[in-house]
Amino acid sequence: MSYRNSRLMFAALAGLGGFVVSCGGPTQPPGPSPAAVATVDVSPATSNLASQQTVQLTAVLRDAAGGQLNGRAITWSASPSQNATVSTTGLVTAVAPGAVTITATSEGKAGSAQVTVAGPVATVVLSATTSILIPQQTLQLAVALKDAAGTPLTGRSVGWTSSQTQVASVSGTGVVTALVVGSTTITATSEGKTGIIVMTVSPGAVVGPNGGTVTAGNGTVEVTVPAGAVSAATPISLTLVAAPTTAAPAKVQFNGPVYQLGPAGVTFAQPVTIKLKYDLATMPRWAMTGDLAVFGSNGTQWSALTNTVVDLNAGTISGKTSSFGAAPAALRALGSAAVADQPGPQVSAGVSYATVTLTPATGSVNFQQRAVSFHAHLVPLGAGIPIPVPGATTPTPQWKYRWRTTGQNGVLGSGGTVSNWSTKADEQYVATNPQLNLLSGPIDVVYVDVLLNPSEESNPAAQKITTREVTVDADLKTTYEVSPRDKTIDPGQTQNFQLVIRDKEGNILQPFPNSEITWLSSGNHGALGGAANNPVTTYTAKSTFSSPPPRVDDIKVTIVGKTTVTNREVQWDFSSGLPKLQVISTTTETRELKGEAKGFVTVKVNYQVKLEPVNKTISVGGTQLLVVTLDPAYDGPGLEYKYTNSAGHGTLNVTSGARTSNKQVTYSAKALDAGGTDQLEVEVVSVAAGVELESVGKGQASIVVDPFRTGFIGPNQRINQFGSFFTAAQIRVNKVPGATKYEISATTPDGPYSKTFGGATSTDPYTVGQVLDGGTYWYINIEAGFNTIESAADARYNLYFTKYKNTVIKYKAT
Repeated sequence: MSYRNSRLMFAALAGLGGFVVSCGGPTQPPGPSPAAVATVDVSPATSNLASQQTVQLTAVLRDAAGGQLNGRAITWSASPSQNATVSTTGLVTAVAPGAVTITATSEGKAGSAQVTVAGPVATVVLSATTSILIPQQTLQLAVALKDAAGTPLTGRSVGWTSSQTQVASVSGTGVVTALVVGSTTITATSEGKTGIIVMTVSPGAVVGPNGGTVTAGNGTVEVTVPAGAVSAATPISLTLVAAPTTAAPAKVQFNGPVYQLGPAGVTFAQPVTIKLKYDLATMPRWAMTGDLAVFGSNGTQWSALTNTVVDLNAGTISGKTSSFGAAPAALRALGSAAVADQPGPQVSAGVSYATVTLTPATGSVNFQQRAVSFHAHLVPLGAGIPIPVPGATTPTPQWKYRWRTTGQNGVLGSGGTVSNWSTKADEQYVATNPQLNLLSGPIDVVYVDVLLNPSEESNPAAQKITTREVTVDADLKTTYEVSPRDKTIDPGQTQNFQLVIRDKEGNILQPFPNSEITWLSSGNHGALGGAANNPVTTYTAKSTFSSPPPRVDDIKVTIVGKTTVTNREVQWDFSSGLPKLQVISTTTETRELKGEAKGFVTVKVNYQVKLEPVNKTISVGGTQLLVVTLDPAYDGPGLEYKYTNSAGHGTLNVTSGARTSNKQVTYSAKALDAGGTDQLEVEVVSVAAGVELESVGKGQASIVVDPFRTGFIGPNQRINQFGSFFTAAQIRVNKVPGATKYEISATTPDGPYSKTFGGATSTDPYTVGQVLDGGTYWYINIEAGFNTIESAADARYNLYFTKYKNTVIKYKAT
């Protein structure tokens, strides 16, 4: 059989059934075909590359059963190819920024990986767990680099610097080491881009398991950690902040500095004690120890610490806490704009608001008495001991009042329905309805707002206000008056005061039966007299006083109704064997205040004020003591003096117009002056607790400043260089510092003499009529001569002495 025929036969047999028959008998069929590629897995699945960087990708081929296939052809491609290329072996080379898909294909199946080609550094972002360290503490900063598309970058070089290396240093890997208290900016730089974060080094200390105390601000804040509160060394920082990050809690005002505690979020196994100094200068005068507490903030809200202790001697408040608030998120800084710490735990001394009360608690008016006076009084919220605030005796309050009324039937005493903020703790309501006699029940409401922080008067959003209201009704049935209500009398004078009771219609009533009338007075400047339980009393003023004006006493009268009730009680007595009924009576007296009224008496003294001497003449450069006297005399406390001066020719040793306790002052005439008259005045005022109350009177004085000084004239003898005696009658005047002009005048035996000069006109001491410099004085030889015989010179000397001994030299320096 030929080869060709053999092939035909094989084909035919194959078409019949697949069996092949050979001469040797039947044979087995061939083995199964190789498995096809089912999946292509490319790794790594994602890669980030910089320009010209490479990454080797690997493709793993698997069949449908998951078995790995080897020796198969793989084709690689990149899309888009302008961002990256890939070799026939899967090596990717970055070309330009962008996202690239790398695909591996084998036997029609494909797998891919994503390659991101990053650009240059666009942003540098720093992060840290805190921005507050204590000296010697270290902290690792984290840095994140991104390109313009926000793609994270790795493997880039980063440089680190600190703006204040004396405060904190930073290593090449971003480790900050705190050195001294202060602030520094840490900068990270990569490829010309920077990020910053501000680090603060605060006072503090490391506290271990044995506990310890950390202080700052010269003892302004103190944190005491007991033993066992922490299990490892913990850095405690105390940072003074300018203002709290969150507002004070409702009805609380901070008093003293605010400190931020660190580390934020730390908890303690044992409560720690936080002690703060409170600020007496801004302590409200109502404050009691029960109003004070240490308040802590967790960054969102404030709450009072427990176990409050107030030490009045040390001026401190302490409380306990078991944590330093919630831990803040990491700090961030982007580019050149630093982001500060999120609100961390803060502490400050706080004072609870006072409450305000109004007296009377209800106001009543009627047709006859249309006005009712209200007084506002601040009451501390807590109890305890008053805080000793410096200057608490001064009447200048640390708060202000605003009065309001609904105004349906009346107005405030000022005529309106709302007053401005003022220091008035008292206000009057006046019913203005003409038909008030037809009304009953509530007719208006009066409010008082107390502004606890008057510095915010023009900033309503920041105002701290507490309010109280009272109702005014028209049901006043009986009115009580002191007549006269206000009276001014002289010292030693007597004045009668009478209780007047009226009904609603204004009719005068007699005191009701079984009533008790009591008169009271402050009694500072006079005394009450008269019979007890009398509707009339007598006030007699004193004649001498130990307190300054105004001298006002209040006159108060109260009416108490007395009711006697007899209670009849009975009981059975079985002591005699036969029951007997015994009657027991008891008497009870009930006392009830029915009404009260108040008046005032002023004891007025008309003082005559003198400033002595009333008239005085002094020379320029001279001084004069001035004394204030009162007629009638009063040398008690409470007076001060305000001096004024025209100040033309001299000055006083006190500030013009300012109050002083000196009732003696010194007037000093100017050293250089053309002369003239100064009018001086003193006003005597009474003062209480630093506040001027009233003027007692004024006194005046005049001082004439004589511009002429007294010079000297007399003989002088000397020997010249030729042995002759030179004798001269000399005028001498002392030099006056600053003077540029001298005017001399005198009447000599030879007639009037005058001369005006500004300085020396000659240096020849033997001249006549010239001005010569004598060091501390000027001198002029007005008459002179030479003598060769000493006795003749002596005779000339005696002649000059006799001739000029009564001559008075006057000179004016200007």
